[in-house]
Amino acid sequence: MLSSRKGTGHMMKVCVQLQDRDFACSLVRGLAAEGRNLCFTLVDADFDEADFDLLLTDRELHSHKEILLCSSPDEERIYEGPPYRIFRFRDAGSFVGSLLYIHYRETGKNLEFAGDVRCRILMFSSLTGGACGTALALAAGEILYRHFGLRCLYLNLCPIDGSKRFLTSDGGKGLLHLLYHLEQERDFPLESFIRRDLHVDCVDTNTSNPYFDELHPLQLHRLLQKIDDYGKYAFLFLDIGNHFSGNNRELLCRSDEIILTADSKDLVPEPFFKEILQLLEGLAAGTPVKVISLDAQDAAEHTAPALLENGLLDLSAMKQVQWEAGRLVKEMMERNHDR
Repeated sequence: MLSSRKGTGHMMKVCVQLQDRDFACSLVRGLAAEGRNLCFTLVDADFDEADFDLLLTDRELHSHKEILLCSSPDEERIYEGPPYRIFRFRDAGSFVGSLLYIHYRETGKNLEFAGDVRCRILMFSSLTGGACGTALALAAGEILYRHFGLRCLYLNLCPIDGSKRFLTSDGGKGLLHLLYHLEQERDFPLESFIRRDLHVDCVDTNTSNPYFDELHPLQLHRLLQKIDDYGKYAFLFLDIGNHFSGNNRELLCRSDEIILTADSKDLVPEPFFKEILQLLEGLAAGTPVKVISLDAQDAAEHTAPALLENGLLDLSAMKQVQWEAGRLVKEMMERNHDR
């Protein structure tokens, strides 16, 4: 039996019965190290179903507590209701999130761990497309984690999610289901909608995101309440690119700071840029706007050959973006210290 770190005081008991005993042991160790308030028990023979909340298995037992491990991500069935199926090689963080969500859906109980961090909102926007705003947000998130041990939650609110060039994707159902639960005003496990990457956690969306401007201010307020209750994230990064439409426009004045990235060549003619900046500051209604100028062409030329083994772009190769992200994080931490 393996138990996770102490959390709210309530435990979800998970029975694991797999034909491959070695894989079962490895799976349990990984999930127990990642999850909280979960207790895993390996069984080989018969067991009393009443002793467990959920059952992980690789063969159909026709139990209402059953979660079948499938061999392909396309076979997963998590949000649709029973029978539930989870990809057997899903990363441990999102695997635990799926277990929490299934347990919540079946019982109405939220066993999510609560921490003690309070969250601030940074809105990342761009004067035009291709101004490296997404890269800057992700680089700032990585620096926050590597140098200060602070995690941020990244949410892309653009019709085309450019973060997929840097981060792995995990199905793309997160945003739609998150908006639904935020609208219902009911408690739910936030972790089940989050995709964990090495340094930056994100709400996973499709590359083509038709729901990019449907997060309205009331839902944002509820999301912040959930994030504060969760207690893990110091910052919420909202990336709207140059899409100031729909609810994205309404979210500007709800942010603690707006970062406007611009390709250096787009800063001229100066009167045109000043007019746009004045319009943005008017929409922000007092929220400070910081302009960061980047040479997008130079960044693209240096990044084009810098691909990781999985085919994603190497963010560390974008030197100017890394430099500006470092300056941004330094200013953020100085402001937090002054408070």
